Amino acid sequence: MIMKKPERYYTLEEATALIPVLDSRIRHLIAKKEIYDRRHDSAFMHELITEAEKVSGGTSASAKEEVERDYISLEEDLLDLQREASKITQLGCLIQGLETGWVDLPGIRNGEFIYFCWKSGDASIRFYRPYESKADQRFPLE
Repeated sequence: MIMKKPERYYTLEEATALIPVLDSRIRHLIAKKEIYDRRHDSAFMHELITEAEKVSGGTSASAKEEVERDYISLEEDLLDLQREASKITQLGCLIQGLETGWVDLPGIRNGEFIYFCWKSGDASIRFYRPYESKADQRFPLE
């Protein structure tokens, strides 16, 4: 598979300078995702209870409307998550693992295109991966 080359490349120093911004944005995104997950689980449980009441003949039209409002609200939350993620991808970065906080930044090292691999919470970039490698093929920056 041939990958499209990024428009922007970072030196290690430039990528390191982005860490405070990336850390803030990825932590914010992770927090929003956790809230979304909880709300999604709650809406799903609400839907299950409403369906069970429907089977037993005890559900109302307002309960069905509440479930519908839950899912409309979740769609809005999902769009908000996408907007937050785009703040990171607009920097040319790839979010490789939201749960783990892994972000890859396109760069050049020893004349080769690579990705600097950074994890939320780390004070520095310690890993890289070759440009066309899989995200889990990280090597120490020595």
